[in-house]
Amino acid sequence: RWAEMPDDGDCPVRLAVLSDDLLVKALLVDAFRVAGITALWRAIPRLIDCFVQVSQGSMSRSGWREEVASAAGQADGDQAGADASSSTGSMSEAIRRLSACVPAGAHESRVRAALATVMDNGQNAGFAEADSRAAALVQLLHGARMARCWSLLVEILALLAPLASSPLWLAGLVQPSVLQEAGAPLPPGDSSTAPFLAAAELARRGTQRGSKHGCVLVREGATGPVVVGEGWNREVFEKRATRETAVFESPLHQTAISEKRAAVRGRHLRGSHGAEGHGPEAPGAEGHGVETHGTGTRPASPSCGALLGRKRILHAECAAVANAISRLGEEAAFDAFGSCVAWVVELRYETGYDDAPPCRKCNALLRALGVRLVQHSTRVGRLATLSIHGGARPQLLSVPMVGQPLGYACDDAGIVCRRLQEA
Repeated sequence: RWAEMPDDGDCPVRLAVLSDDLLVKALLVDAFRVAGITALWRAIPRLIDCFVQVSQGSMSRSGWREEVASAAGQADGDQAGADASSSTGSMSEAIRRLSACVPAGAHESRVRAALATVMDNGQNAGFAEADSRAAALVQLLHGARMARCWSLLVEILALLAPLASSPLWLAGLVQPSVLQEAGAPLPPGDSSTAPFLAAAELARRGTQRGSKHGCVLVREGATGPVVVGEGWNREVFEKRATRETAVFESPLHQTAISEKRAAVRGRHLRGSHGAEGHGPEAPGAEGHGVETHGTGTRPASPSCGALLGRKRILHAECAAVANAISRLGEEAAFDAFGSCVAWVVELRYETGYDDAPPCRKCNALLRALGVRLVQHSTRVGRLATLSIHGGARPQLLSVPMVGQPLGYACDDAGIVCRRLQEA
């Protein structure tokens, strides 16, 4: 497991956004790859000083690897002929030993060292361009916030301000909550920033692991922009019975489902109580326990109509479309989609934003509905525009990768989309 963790490279910004605990683990993974657990354990006393330097940003990650290789070689020479098991500990013990050596204020020092590297354009061409420098500064803003160094946070904001671009300016680089913490003025709610910030606020509602997106569908009304639908990505359970009623109500299919449940329950009991399934009967053996579907669980039910499917991640664009149908009704919503602009925002950490073009499934869904324009966030603070030409293509709703996600969104909203059923 340790050897399979990804290598984050030698960029000081990547180390600056790691907490002290994660830094210890990342450096030990590097050391494990270089030396192996036995040589690493022997070399730890020689690596304490090097670890302190890395934790304060005065030594690079590649320098750490070189020191590990050198210390491991010396430790092997010192231990020649000795019993290896007498000087070998676990990785958990190595984590505890190095964690105890992290000096106070190490995270702030690490962020300041990375900041100096980013702003030194003459010696580091990797951050010479304004876009790459802005993206790095937003990451360091996250590091300063984690280190709870508010003066450094204000300093980084001051460096970011000249790099902000129209029409979002600083609001396109930094989330409003960070601006409030630093006492910076919030952006005005004009036609560009208002939908963007609304989508960002929706994205914060996501509780799933991984990226968080928000989407707002907006069209021009008589008195200004009108929100047609809004959504955010989240976990939902597939409710197959609501979209396949004819199949699920078939007696033959109900019998097949019952037999499948019995077979799964039998395998579970055999695995828990021996090869022949002897032993006390598990609770719910008569159909009242818990069934697992994908990564989630739901109470089992003898009724086929109550069967839920796998856990799915509902994308923000699909959720916004279902929300529009729920708000306006199907006919009015489909009439409005052709004049809508989809605003899509992805959050990065708790400080900035990331590139958020619609995935191919959501892109195809927006194309099917006739949504003509997508405005999405980027990590460099500019709005990116995606134009969708050709008008509505409702025939795409019959394609599984388009219709099925919208079906999950409609199920979650408790609505029925006639067009989707007829596709």
